[in-house]
Amino acid sequence: MKKMVSLKLGKIYDVLMLLLCIIFAEQLLWNSTLVGDSIRNSLQLCAGTLIPSLFCFMVLTSFLSGTGLGKLLALPLLPLSRLLCLPPEQGCILLMSLLGGYPVGIKALRDCWDRKEIDQKRLKRMVLFCCCPAPSFVILAVGERLLGSRSCGFLLYGAQLLSTFVIAALSFLFSPSASRKELGCWLRRPVRRSYSSSIVEAVQFSTQALLTMCGYVLLFGVLTALFQQLPLSEACAAFLSAFLEITNGSVQLVQIDLPQKLSVISFFLSFGGLAVLFQLKQILGDCPCSFSRLLIGRFLHGLCSALCCTFLIHCFPQAAAVFSPFGKPLPLADGTTPILTLCLIGMCIMFLSAVEDVALKQNK
Repeated sequence: MKKMVSLKLGKIYDVLMLLLCIIFAEQLLWNSTLVGDSIRNSLQLCAGTLIPSLFCFMVLTSFLSGTGLGKLLALPLLPLSRLLCLPPEQGCILLMSLLGGYPVGIKALRDCWDRKEIDQKRLKRMVLFCCCPAPSFVILAVGERLLGSRSCGFLLYGAQLLSTFVIAALSFLFSPSASRKELGCWLRRPVRRSYSSSIVEAVQFSTQALLTMCGYVLLFGVLTALFQQLPLSEACAAFLSAFLEITNGSVQLVQIDLPQKLSVISFFLSFGGLAVLFQLKQILGDCPCSFSRLLIGRFLHGLCSALCCTFLIHCFPQAAAVFSPFGKPLPLADGTTPILTLCLIGMCIMFLSAVEDVALKQNK
């Protein structure tokens, strides 16, 4: 009986997806000029902001991770690794994820899984917090270029760091699984490759990751432009854009008037958007970590980041005052308020989780 229901639901989802594809194709033909302008603007965004702020940093962190030099940099984090019940080599993964951008930590976890250096239980936990926007992207691209204040960039990145450590602590608080034996075996199990092969792999991975990011920026830039043809407020359009893809979304979030704007931006920087989630799932491949876990995990991480950002604003009001993100409250009686957008985003999360559950049942 349950199998029949899941098959029927699967067919309904297939029909809905087919209808969406038909509507998308019709909009591409009907709004060809708008689509072309959106792609050109997205290409300029990739060339002017995304690639300059991320490429070299991703190559550097991938190289450090591949050669094992990152473990030396992770030595100051050894007490923190012990506190979080992490073996030091996986504390190194946490450090690389904080420096290299969204895909770097997940790629390192995937490599550990392939080498059988991490079990399924720890993999699922570390996926929740080993994913962070690169400091170059947050501080330079978002803070300095978009917000016009490097201080705001540092504040936003501080919120990312604080929320990452909070999520890491909560995920290991009740199930510490790293023993002293694990913590002492770090230097006996080095995984070291030659510098020449490591630099080749670092450039290859960084290039592929950035090209994938740029592809999502183009695709979701077009979707955002089409959504803007609907009778939505600027805030709703910006929220939807950030939910789909963070680069275009950050540009639009900066341009609107919102209360607690920095906290809203911090939420979406942690969440990353569907573009980042799709890329992370692609990197994980057949690892035992579902897309719904990634989706819900990034959403909770975003909420924690927004709270941490609000806390830091109260601690360092002079940094936030440079940008003055506090605007006039939006009227709740309007039919296109961000509250409805948040409801829509929540329904999208539930829909994607349900689709994945149905697909898994069909495969079984």
